[in-house]
Amino acid sequence: MTIVVAQQSVIISGPTLLTGICFCAACGMAMTLRTGKGGRYRYYTCSTKARQGETGCKGRTVPMDKLDRVVADHIEHRLLQPKRLEEILSSVLHRRGERAERRTTHIAQLRKRASEGDAKLKRLYDAIENGVADLSDPMLKDRIVELKAIRDQARADAERAQDAIKRSPSKS
Repeated sequence: MTIVVAQQSVIISGPTLLTGICFCAACGMAMTLRTGKGGRYRYYTCSTKARQGETGCKGRTVPMDKLDRVVADHIEHRLLQPKRLEEILSSVLHRRGERAERRTTHIAQLRKRASEGDAKLKRLYDAIENGVADLSDPMLKDRIVELKAIRDQARADAERAQDAIKRSPSKS
């Protein structure tokens, strides 16, 4: 028995396992669902053969449960091997670790930006207290407002990022 199962990704929902990915090896047309005995029996049949009969295509008609089982067994034996699964899961864990590291680095950068804003504000306040800077200077007031906004935004962003990590199901 030769039936072609497509190797491209097609996502179709429905009750038929091989819908959209099973094609006749003889003519290349889609295999479609056919039923017999009032729906008690289900088959995959070449769509050309179903429409035109033997003159259109000499393709096969295969019981649906048999072909589904063959394909599922093939997937199980070829794709779900412990070594292959180990490689896949290892890759997933590695990417998760990298993402956690990037998040941690980003949070540290945000906290550093907030800390730098605090330090700059402290120097400005010290300059005002020591009479070096004039509080009535409009540029000084604008700079203080700007530094407070930068600091507060960095703090808020760091808190949101930290909360997102805590809420994350992986907690990585």
